[in-house]
Amino acid sequence: MDAKAAMAAVNALAKGAEYPMLVDMASTRSVSRPARAVFSIPCAASRIALLGASPVDRVLANFFLGIHIPPLPYTGLHVPG
Repeated sequence: MDAKAAMAAVNALAKGAEYPMLVDMASTRSVSRPARAVFSIPCAASRIALLGASPVDRVLANFFLGIHIPPLPYTGLHVPG
């Protein structure tokens, strides 16, 4: 799913309300520049928490948060285990 479709789905599910969102980074390989631009646009998420399954997920999340200014609060990545 691309970034625009993901954000459209979030907004459609929220039906005008705001909710916290959990993002599972486990299958994320990279976040492209156009996707980062989409994720800079406010959406129905009131805040976002990133969840990863490996140290690589942590590196990706830290890179994403290091170069991206989110429009809402992001919670740091948690790698279970």
